Amino acid sequence: NGLNEYDWLKQIFKVLPNAQSLADIEALLPWHCKDVVG
Repeated sequence: NGLNEYDWLKQIFKVLPNAQSLADIEALLPWHCKDVVG
């Protein structure tokens, strides 16, 4: 998916504890994170 795996994992561990819904969790999937982590 063209992501830096380390940066993607850092983002997941930062955001996941605050996820409130399935949509929040799905937003962390690699194919949705391209705009956030690149």
